[in-house]
Amino acid sequence: MIYKLNASVIIKNNSLLLHGKNSYELKIQEKSEKIISFIEFSSKGIDEEHIKKLVSKDNLIKKIYNKLKDTKLIISYLDDYKETSMEKSHEFLNYHLSTIEAPFKFKKDLHALIIGCGGIGSHIAICLATSGFSEITLIDYDKVDITNLNRQFAFDKYDIGEFKVTALKNKLKKINSELKINIHIKKLDSEESLDFFSKKVDIIISAIDTPVIMSSIYTAEYALKHNIPIIYGAVGYDIVSAGPLLDNTSSIENYISSISEYKKIKATTIKGSIASTNSLLASILANSIISYFYPFAPVELLNKRKVLNPTSLELIGEQYYDCH
Repeated sequence: MIYKLNASVIIKNNSLLLHGKNSYELKIQEKSEKIISFIEFSSKGIDEEHIKKLVSKDNLIKKIYNKLKDTKLIISYLDDYKETSMEKSHEFLNYHLSTIEAPFKFKKDLHALIIGCGGIGSHIAICLATSGFSEITLIDYDKVDITNLNRQFAFDKYDIGEFKVTALKNKLKKINSELKINIHIKKLDSEESLDFFSKKVDIIISAIDTPVIMSSIYTAEYALKHNIPIIYGAVGYDIVSAGPLLDNTSSIENYISSISEYKKIKATTIKGSIASTNSLLASILANSIISYFYPFAPVELLNKRKVLNPTSLELIGEQYYDCH
């Protein structure tokens, strides 16, 4: 087991300030080299035997170590992802979720199903590839077009003409070679379109916009039938619609009911789209997905849809799908 300082270190005048979930100030006028050396070692990580020797030999170090434990500024740490593409994500979640008693661990066999690999779905896939998901399934029927390149950063000019699921799989493998990726070239055009898929998944990301309204109903009904959490999002010219992340039967039923009244409305998707709004929405959705499984923050979109102005980030409206 490794113990590691879980704080930023600021040295100012004769004080050493440790700032993390809590703050702790150390005066370092006397024996400063010993204190600074211990803090530096702690920042890098100290194994259990070494720290036991240090605190048994020096009362000052023991006092500081106990204070760090009391203020939760030192944590236990597993060094399993060092020098991998997962390292920084692991460090981030360690900061939020590790304790002195229990180091943070990624969940085993976490599987995301992404339906639609365009501007939203492809960006979310990249976010999840190094955030504690061991398997991702991609469903899309479209091919990469030159007009996609202004906002779909998973692709470049060498992918033009390639199926999006194939190109995205190749991209994700370059980011995280350990990630298991399944692809299906398939169009979602009926309630039965997903019946072929039988693998267990932990969340569905519905990132398709055609057919308008009906595609959301198809994916929601599949999620309802198989008891799987599902998240939605869409961008427009003037708004970003983030969520909801639906995780129970009644919320999914309420969502289906709320949009079913629009089933007979004929509408087309918007023609213009820019990278900034796509990236903004995808990041918001990815944050909610990651925090749903690794609770480093409240899940703001849980059974709730937020409509934002993408420029000012002003909240335009909210819609709840649970018993709020």
